[in-house]
Amino acid sequence: MGEGKMNYLDFEIEISPGSGREYPVAIVRSPAGEARETMKFPFDELALRDRLQNLQIALLRSGGKRRSFLSPEEQTVQEFGAAMFNALLAGELRSRYDVSQREAAQKGLGLRFKMRIQSPELAALPWEFLYDQRQAEYVCLSRSTPVVRYLELPQIIQPLAVTPPLRILGMLVSPSNLDSLDLDNEKDRMEEATKDLQRQGLVELTWLKGKTWRDLQKAMRSGPWHIFHFIGHGAFDRNADEGLIMLEDEAGASHRFTATQLGRLLADHHFLRLALLNACEGARSSERDIFSSTGAILVRRGLPAVLAMQYEITDEAAVEFSRSFYEALAESMPVDAAVAEARKAISLAVNNTV
Repeated sequence: MGEGKMNYLDFEIEISPGSGREYPVAIVRSPAGEARETMKFPFDELALRDRLQNLQIALLRSGGKRRSFLSPEEQTVQEFGAAMFNALLAGELRSRYDVSQREAAQKGLGLRFKMRIQSPELAALPWEFLYDQRQAEYVCLSRSTPVVRYLELPQIIQPLAVTPPLRILGMLVSPSNLDSLDLDNEKDRMEEATKDLQRQGLVELTWLKGKTWRDLQKAMRSGPWHIFHFIGHGAFDRNADEGLIMLEDEAGASHRFTATQLGRLLADHHFLRLALLNACEGARSSERDIFSSTGAILVRRGLPAVLAMQYEITDEAAVEFSRSFYEALAESMPVDAAVAEARKAISLAVNNTV
């Protein structure tokens, strides 16, 4: 089996609604069996608000000259991730995790860290920053331990065998009244990353010429498309408790397009298997509803997988993520493993980034 075609065992952990700062946590599936513990969340409401604010500041301030010591930004993120890891995997859960890792490694397999978060206030947090101090590494930066969120839904997602080429529909939108995005650079990098695959007939990358919802609706009537890749602005409307992306109106200005509306367009295209939202806050959700983020709403409407961001990242990081993700996907990696590779690429390509 090739290095890029790693198979996985599931380490599936569920966080249930709790009381105060205590939450029931259960390993519902793992190579080492099941277990239950009560998680004592490490931060009170005020401390958590401060931590998250400092985290967002650290994410955008990082990326300067490489230092030989831990920068304040790196320390902020590591301390947060370590506190979350130690709280989540305590007692018997930590033992089952370690045993599961050893068993997967002995079989030459990866261990998929699958999170089912039933508590809305905890689902809104960036668990992807889980940091294992024993290994001095973020869990999600290894393709041996990809971190993926899982939502329980009533519908059954049927696997789709894709006959090549893999058809990607790209949409680039930068409304005239919002901050300008480096769309040309990202488009060029995506073309470069997939040019050999396109030459071999394995991938077809099509760019939507229009930038309105009508243009997208028309495209969804054609195809077939297997991946929808959106590059542009996103946001989370706290008043409506719903994520959104910014399309353009007929004059080229921004048009707020809610996750519900986007799901209405994408869900009817039955060939679609993945939506990649290269837009800020596409994965940010309300503390009252686990289905409020753009990504979660699309999954609820029937998309098998959605890749999105909780926080704003630099343009350089976004470009590197897209390039590395498609390269890994083209090497037959599962989506979550390709995400781990893309995250790792950001950490290596952008100096001192977190």
